[in-house]
Amino acid sequence: MSADADWLAALTDPANTCAVVIAGHTRARSHWALRARRVDEHWLCALGDGVALWGEPPHERLLAPGAAWWCTPGIEHSLRSADPRQPIRLYHWRFRLHRDGRELSPTPGTRLLPDAAGLLPLFAAARAEWLAELPLRTQRVRLLLAAIAAELLRAGAVARRGTAFTARQRLAALAYLDRQPHPDAAGLARAVGLSHDYATRRFRATFGAAPRAYVVRRRVERLAEALCDGPQPVALLAAQSGFPDVQTAIRQFRTVYGATPAQWRRLHRG
Repeated sequence: MSADADWLAALTDPANTCAVVIAGHTRARSHWALRARRVDEHWLCALGDGVALWGEPPHERLLAPGAAWWCTPGIEHSLRSADPRQPIRLYHWRFRLHRDGRELSPTPGTRLLPDAAGLLPLFAAARAEWLAELPLRTQRVRLLLAAIAAELLRAGAVARRGTAFTARQRLAALAYLDRQPHPDAAGLARAVGLSHDYATRRFRATFGAAPRAYVVRRRVERLAEALCDGPQPVALLAAQSGFPDVQTAIRQFRTVYGATPAQWRRLHRG
């Protein structure tokens, strides 16, 4: 196995110690920034809302809500709001993994997934497990963290193979999906400038699902996050998340998460 695969296996191995330093869901105040910081722990982070600039010039990147990244220990990183007046919301974990006092780490570096909306429920679920202090809490948290890390590692591997969309094509595909709630292969191909079959294959490689399935997944994920944020009626949140009606929302939500929106809210409202 690769060093990354070995580390993922080590994260779920109860023989190794996983020490959590921070498990948070924070709305950073205006003018907040992290600059040229290094920490001794793994730092897993996802952007809930707001727009952030990640890294330092000339390598700054504008991150939209749903972006996720991972810094291994000792890697310098920076983060600030693109608009100093605009606060941003972060899901973040800092933790160390070691065995008998020896630090365990994958290949050093930073992993970035620009479109990781599907990971936000995993961040929220891991935080809820950590706060609940129920039996098997540590094992469940470690499995959720491993799932998040695996997605980031897989995204990097896909990008290295060159089968994913370029940054321009990714943005064009997302813009097309925002305009078209019922996407088709022809429309996607026109948006990204590729043939029908090639556009669909690259879309799957980039986002892990076919275009229509991805649209449904994004709606379900938006609804899952909204359910954790406030007490508004499910029907209202379903409409705001892009569902045509609440019955469709309940059916598709149950297919993805194995629970109704009401059940999900009761489990995660803390």
